[in-house]
Amino acid sequence: MATLKDIAQRAHIATSTVSRILNYDPSLSVNDETKKRVFAIAEELNYQKPVRKNVPACSTRIGVILWCRRERELQDLYYSSIHMGIEEYAKYHQCYLTTYYQDDLWDGLGKLDGVIVIGSNQYTDEQIDVLNQLTIPVVFVDGNYLTKGFSSVITDFSAATEQIIEHFVATGRQKIGMLAGDLNLTETNDDLIDFRFQDFKRQLQSQ
Repeated sequence: MATLKDIAQRAHIATSTVSRILNYDPSLSVNDETKKRVFAIAEELNYQKPVRKNVPACSTRIGVILWCRRERELQDLYYSSIHMGIEEYAKYHQCYLTTYYQDDLWDGLGKLDGVIVIGSNQYTDEQIDVLNQLTIPVVFVDGNYLTKGFSSVITDFSAATEQIIEHFVATGRQKIGMLAGDLNLTETNDDLIDFRFQDFKRQLQSQ
């Protein structure tokens, strides 16, 4: 059975740091790449956290919806790390977790205690309508659906992009590029433009 020490040796960091990462210590100052590496190694080694003693099992049933197919998630470190973090937190609190991918039927959502939807503008209007009809809490992660009545946990990419471009311009950089991805609804050519790239273009045009 894998231990924290095994993960620490693979990640080349202290065992205490691994423990704090896996336990989501909010006071820990570690970059996202290190956190992702630790979670990836833990998954690879099939690390299992010790079951906490004297803590009653949680009966909460949570659904996680991802916009992509299972095989696509394996190629997307960003979304897979969010999913992995949710799984680890649910496991730590002994909650029941059910994952739905793009090609899965959303059967049984109404029987859950809550749903976490991972993704941005990859969902269709029909899918949003299905979520709107649920009477349980629905939270979007990395998608701003506040105007549609959903709780949303998002990163302000627009403000971050603006600050970066302003810094480059202020320091005399004129040729600025960006590496962006595609946010397709299906494995077809109907790709959506990365919203971060849209912010990037808009900010450059305003300079």
